[in-house]
Amino acid sequence: MKKEFFVCEISAAKSEDSLVELKVAVVGKWSGHYAGSFEITEKSLQEIKANFDNRLNDCVIDYEHNSLQGKQNPAAGWIKSLEIRENALFAKIAWNPKAKEFIEKGEYKYLSPTFQMHYKDPRSGADCGVFLHSVALTNTPFLDSLGEVKANSNPYKKGETMDKEKLEALEAENKALKEQLKATQDTLEKANAQMACSLVDSAFVACKITEGQKEWALSYAKRDLEGFTKFLETTQPQALPQNNLFANSNTKNTATPKIDVVKLTLES
Repeated sequence: MKKEFFVCEISAAKSEDSLVELKVAVVGKWSGHYAGSFEITEKSLQEIKANFDNRLNDCVIDYEHNSLQGKQNPAAGWIKSLEIRENALFAKIAWNPKAKEFIEKGEYKYLSPTFQMHYKDPRSGADCGVFLHSVALTNTPFLDSLGEVKANSNPYKKGETMDKEKLEALEAENKALKEQLKATQDTLEKANAQMACSLVDSAFVACKITEGQKEWALSYAKRDLEGFTKFLETTQPQALPQNNLFANSNTKNTATPKIDVVKLTLES
């Protein structure tokens, strides 16, 4: 019995770490393929994932479907896992360096999966439904509406191309956020410096630091306001000098005056 293979385009999605996530199948029906009509359903997606998970080997990504033609076939990348969501099947792919370079230079722009519609389990011989045979890098996909392949992560939606206007808008927004952050940091630094000066002045008045320690204390407070505050909490005031530094020259002398009694002798 002749096996049926159907080839269609897939689009790129976001990447995580070193793996790139790509859409490899979507629910739908197609009637214009040279091999005949075919349909991918939710059940088909579940069959593809189950068949992949039951295999020990990764699924190959080749160039121009060479896996079907028996030609020399170096791998462009490898599919490591599959996930079903949003009526589609997503693959985590590890690109080989050469394929990534092709994609980054725009020499390859699309992906095309090959499905075997009635896959026979190699152990039991049972019909296991739809099987993902391979995926190819190509510039002539069967479908042309799902976007372009990307070598790395995209900070925008799957299949969407970042145009110049959007890029400039993001750069402007990034610049504005940096300026706002800098202004906030400057304000905090000024407030911190003012509070440090106030704490040092208060510490000096309370005799917890000396005149010679003020410069050191100010540097400490600006660098670590919380640490300097704790230092003051555990520091006892130094002994006051014998003379009163805060005496007012107009202060009245309240000591009891000494009265000398002079004895006078009168001569006749």
